[in-house]
Amino acid sequence: MSTIRTWRINNADVPVKIVYENRRNARFSLTSSSFVIRIPRFATAQTKSEMKESGKRWIESTISRKPDLLNLFAQRIYRDGDCICTFDREIEVTVNRGASQNGLSLSLKSNILAINTGQPDVKELEGEGVSKTVQKAFAKIYNMLVTKRAQDLAEEKELPTFEKLRLTYMSSRWGSCSSKKGNLSINTKLLLAPAEVLDSVIIHELGHLVYADHSKNFWKLIDEKDPYHRRHSNWLKTNGTRLQL
Repeated sequence: MSTIRTWRINNADVPVKIVYENRRNARFSLTSSSFVIRIPRFATAQTKSEMKESGKRWIESTISRKPDLLNLFAQRIYRDGDCICTFDREIEVTVNRGASQNGLSLSLKSNILAINTGQPDVKELEGEGVSKTVQKAFAKIYNMLVTKRAQDLAEEKELPTFEKLRLTYMSSRWGSCSSKKGNLSINTKLLLAPAEVLDSVIIHELGHLVYADHSKNFWKLIDEKDPYHRRHSNWLKTNGTRLQL
């Protein structure tokens, strides 16, 4: 059983998911959509209350140390004339009010993202539904381009080829690799990162086709194929929460 609540923490509204499950101890974590407090299902009411307070203090401490984490919960607002900068181009946003009779629709052609809405008085758009629609559109348009980029990197770096690459939204990873099937998944948010950062994540996942784990041999391979991977990883640690579609 779980509930989603909004707590006022450090002068900000913070989404907190409280999960009651079969476990012995409390556990606190963070996803792209909320902080998570996991509490033993059969604990006493007093113990549950104390664990929630402990979780709240952990959230306060985490936000104090890394205030940019609040960007994870900020939904992008799409305004007519805004610009979305991807690794290869600048895309202008146009909001066509009253242009769609079937709710929200959009098209991405060249450097124009046209968002069509059936609401004639809307000047800006936001919300989870809008974000998901935009993410799917960008993934569809860019999948072939990023796949070609990964194929070229595999050849250039003399790494194994892959079977399939998929752009998808991921809450806690920048990429993943199914070494048995040879499939790569790349986080759609990386379309907003510099090209060299996107390439670094791709090389990392290609490396897992050689070594499935993060062993010394794996990191030796990555050091050889991507000498600046630590710089790119640090860029994501600093700026990753700002990559919002």
